[in-house]
Amino acid sequence: MNIEQSILILAVSLSVPLAAADDCTAILEQGIRNTYQLSSGSDFQSNMKSSFCDKSLNRLQDKSSGGFSLGVTIEGFPLSMGAQNSEQSANDLKKELCSDGSSSMNDKKYERLLQTLADKNVVDAWSLCKKTDGGLILEGDAHDDSLTLRLRFRNVGSVHETTLTAPTQVIGASCPSMQWNTGTKITGSEQMIYCQRFADQAVTVLVNSDFNGARFYLPKPAKFEVVKSSPVHETATEGFRNCYLIATNPTLAACPADQSLSEGASCSCGPPAFPVPQMGTVKISKPSLPGEGALPLPGGSMGIPGAGGVLPAPK
Repeated sequence: MNIEQSILILAVSLSVPLAAADDCTAILEQGIRNTYQLSSGSDFQSNMKSSFCDKSLNRLQDKSSGGFSLGVTIEGFPLSMGAQNSEQSANDLKKELCSDGSSSMNDKKYERLLQTLADKNVVDAWSLCKKTDGGLILEGDAHDDSLTLRLRFRNVGSVHETTLTAPTQVIGASCPSMQWNTGTKITGSEQMIYCQRFADQAVTVLVNSDFNGARFYLPKPAKFEVVKSSPVHETATEGFRNCYLIATNPTLAACPADQSLSEGASCSCGPPAFPVPQMGTVKISKPSLPGEGALPLPGGSMGIPGAGGVLPAPK
């Protein structure tokens, strides 16, 4: 065997797990698109990275439940990171994944971001895909009430096909032309089935074969809106945002910041306390009592965005 042949064999062997990893990542991406009815643009990954790394996180409110969470905005649609993520944990994740901006986010970090934004059941389907470097893979595209399912077999060594061992299970949708039944052979040629979703119900599809199983999940449509400021009880719990000047003056070191900004965001202090506007960085003071951490403003008010209160320089 010559050197060129050795290099070719190595390249082929390395490309198989990579392709499998891309297939699994696509489950997360498509799951997010389906949940929020996003387009299938080729720049989805770059948009996701830049929205998370290069822009401030948004405060979101669920239009159905009224609950609050943090998230990003893609194509004008707010995407939630889930109510379980506090402001501190969300900012910690942003620092971890975006250490040098969106360009520094590698594939592993990108998958971590997608897992944070995807429905738990979509993440479960992704995990099932990751367990093997091949086998069945089941995907789907949702448009309003229409759903197109796609099923194929990814080669594993010398194995190029598999046989279904049970009828396909579909919950939450009707698939009139379902042909994936016991005994159906699935190869690398993609097979597609059209289904009709039942209103806004979640949809689960399970396929089992003599090689492995595959799962598809379509969550209920998620609808969030960006809110300009946090509810009072959230602000009291999470702390007040103050703008600490970059070029500090011992007697005029900070002012209240816009309470919707994230920690580390750019801010400025201006009149009346600062005749000449000065740039600063947002820091959050964690309160132990309601109102602690807010800077005093002229007239005795607390924590009003854009006002000119001052605070002694932090030691």
